[in-house]
Amino acid sequence: MAAGVKFAQGDILIERVFVSVDHRMKAVVEPDPDGVVVLGRGERSGHRHAVHGNANLYRLVNPGHQQTRMPDELYVGHLVVRDRKGAVVRHEEHAPIALRPGTYRIRRQRVFTARQARVELVRD
Repeated sequence: MAAGVKFAQGDILIERVFVSVDHRMKAVVEPDPDGVVVLGRGERSGHRHAVHGNANLYRLVNPGHQQTRMPDELYVGHLVVRDRKGAVVRHEEHAPIALRPGTYRIRRQRVFTARQARVELVRD
């Protein structure tokens, strides 16, 4: 899998990147009680974008840092899949996404509304 490979699941975009997790990042999400890392929750349904497998979600200490290359409100974090078996992102309303070991930048998607000439976050 090459860098820049992207997956979308509802309002979440997952992109494979080659960065190392270091002192500029910190863990931001403790797993839910069932052991999954949650990338996001649906505003309407409460459904989770849940990572099943050995993975950790990290966030840059300074979210506005140029490494994110996106506005702060879109940046979720960097997901590190550690198990050689990979991990799976599951959501009740979307097909599962299989991830190989590596680092992925996670962000919210947005949509351009031409009639209103503005950009809004995608709502899941």
